[in-house]
Amino acid sequence: MFSPGDIVKIQPNWLDKGEDPNTEYIVREDWGNGKVEVYLPKPNDILAFKGIWTWADTTMYKVGHVNIMKDGIEYYNIDDVLANDIGTVIVTDYDANKRLYTLTWAGKNQSSFTTTRFDLNSQGFRRV
Repeated sequence: MFSPGDIVKIQPNWLDKGEDPNTEYIVREDWGNGKVEVYLPKPNDILAFKGIWTWADTTMYKVGHVNIMKDGIEYYNIDDVLANDIGTVIVTDYDANKRLYTLTWAGKNQSSFTTTRFDLNSQGFRRV
């Protein structure tokens, strides 16, 4: 029913009293037996999650998708646009052997830099 990286919310009839209906979880694994493992990521934390749960797949619905690896960190494609509170970058190249992304700043500067997806995550970059 779900794929790793699917963004899901809890069905309204399954929310606890006072629970935020806008909380988004990310699917780590759909076990195929009616159970799905989800996590609530901590912002800018590449090594930990606020929580990992296994719930019935009927308690949630899909609202989006992000490309993640098993560690829960996103991976990007060429031409993806990422942003943080400092600026916006465009993924211009990926070296699969070294696992390095080349990114170009949007705007006047347009300088490039090379980094890992871990560093992008720790610097608060998110796909936009």
